Amino acid sequence: MGLFGRGRRTFGEGDHREVVALLQREFAEHGIETVPDDGALRAADGRTYGTAGIAHLASLNPRRRWGRLVAAHVAQLLVAEATPEARSLDEVRDTLYLRVVHVETLAGGDPGIESAARPLVGDLVVLPAIDHPEHVSLVDSAETVGLLGGWDAVREVGLANLRRLRPDQTTTIESQGATIHLSGGGFMNASRALVMDDLLREDFGVERPRGGVLVVLPNRQVVALHVLGGPELPQAVQALLGIASEESDQPGGVSEHVYLVRDGVWEQVTHHEPDGSTSVRVEGELERAMRDLGLLDD
Repeated sequence: MGLFGRGRRTFGEGDHREVVALLQREFAEHGIETVPDDGALRAADGRTYGTAGIAHLASLNPRRRWGRLVAAHVAQLLVAEATPEARSLDEVRDTLYLRVVHVETLAGGDPGIESAARPLVGDLVVLPAIDHPEHVSLVDSAETVGLLGGWDAVREVGLANLRRLRPDQTTTIESQGATIHLSGGGFMNASRALVMDDLLREDFGVERPRGGVLVVLPNRQVVALHVLGGPELPQAVQALLGIASEESDQPGGVSEHVYLVRDGVWEQVTHHEPDGSTSVRVEGELERAMRDLGLLDD
């Protein structure tokens, strides 16, 4: 059921073509000529570069920033290409993490059978990531994950390393009648939501809340959350959507949606409606949590 609505920015096909053109020009500056090819850019030597991820990031930013975003994106891609791939788990045991990214970050916006991506919730997927001295590279090949010992081994190490991370700063605010906790840090800080119990305990001294938490991951550095426990759900979601809107124009955009995380289960709480608004549906795990807390009548 919809509780309230919120407008969203539009990003059309013309905008996407403009971003692709910027990408082509930037690659050409580095001596790489490319042509569009089924949701990607293809170079003469066969290399392909997905366009959906950077287009998604551009959609969250003012047009005046697109040139800088594209330049930084291409530079990071080329640095990652020049870095040799890890061939064993021992090589990256201290620098391997799991990272939450939007599915459009992947080439073509589709995990595919050969991808290392694992679905998390909605349009969010989880990928292994290696923190190099000058950049972070996503391990998006199932073959590479196999070389690292398989998904289960990678997942265990990646989560353990996330648990070792600490934020650069935390704060708690009252916004629109709801208590909101904010955690800011480095490239992997938003992905610490995958170890939510540890994040809550280390950052805010909160021990595994009965109703779970509402959370937004607007970009790779920021986690904002509200501990579900009282009748202020509409105010909390509205506040979190506001933070997501303000923070999503930073590099490494993840999602503008609000999610419920409860006992390790993720559920998308906000949804884009056909009229362009954003609504909340009290169903599934959110409905069960609210009933357990006595916030809904039987």
